Amino acid sequence: MAGLVVFDLDGTLIDSAADIAAAVNRMRTSFGFPELPIPDIVAMTGNGVVSLVTRALAGTDGDIAEGVKRQRRFYAEHLVDSTSLYPGVAEGLAAMKAAGTRLVVFTNKPTPHAENILKTLGAAELLDIIWGGDSGFPLKPEPDALLEAQKRFGVPTAQCWMLGDNYTDLEAGRRAGFRRGLASWGFGTPGSEIPDRVFGTFPEFTAAVLGEA
Repeated sequence: MAGLVVFDLDGTLIDSAADIAAAVNRMRTSFGFPELPIPDIVAMTGNGVVSLVTRALAGTDGDIAEGVKRQRRFYAEHLVDSTSLYPGVAEGLAAMKAAGTRLVVFTNKPTPHAENILKTLGAAELLDIIWGGDSGFPLKPEPDALLEAQKRFGVPTAQCWMLGDNYTDLEAGRRAGFRRGLASWGFGTPGSEIPDRVFGTFPEFTAAVLGEA
């Protein structure tokens, strides 16, 4: 059984694509630019809000710094309009917690946003730590947050998992020495990273952590 799991948030625990895309399009229309299709915006995610806005304003004369401010404001006002936990997440987190597994979220989102979303969806109390992009650690693919979680809980490397849907998650896990699971239900891409296992559903991952599969 795994002793520690570090989770990505967007595309791993929560389906937040519609709310992220809505904030991007509100940001674009505030500049007078047309909306983009949701799949196009989803493909721009995974490296933090500055990268997202830079991609979303590519080919326009929109100011990136101002775009980031507007994106953050618009998203903060609509964090959980359409966002939901993926199927099996609540049950899986509860089962892992009951078995003694330490559960950590490390996301590019600001910590208050991540906490707000997870509290609203009823998952925050199942997690030991929620760290956002403002928590003092470099963003993924840097492994610092993963290593700090491992140190804090004293879990052997062989009992640590990183679960995420993007190559940044997988690279962070590789550099930390963790086992790496790809959440194939998410909206990221593994890039050139090769996960230890590809999971099609969250219950599949839960079973692997609990040693049932």
